Amino acid sequence: MYAALDADFPYMALDTCATDGLCATACPVSIDTGQLVKRFREIRSTAAAKQWAERISRHFKLTEFTLRWALRLGHAAQSVIGLDGMQRVTRC
Repeated sequence: MYAALDADFPYMALDTCATDGLCATACPVSIDTGQLVKRFREIRSTAAAKQWAERISRHFKLTEFTLRWALRLGHAAQSVIGLDGMQRVTRC
């Protein structure tokens, strides 16, 4: 049982937590697990990931613009090759 919990914890707790503190409003003793999750995420982040996050945040307007155009191009490609074609192209 511990092995399954240990295997599922990173996704179930660290990757899906919104870290917005709303859990503290439902907790009878106001524990904000989001703060704990933020610390765990900090520990597991690599230096390269932190550098990329900083670059993206400094250039967020450009990042948003680029991603919006990438999504538009993806939708345009799907309208030409269809959903099945798009799934074949993007399959890993």
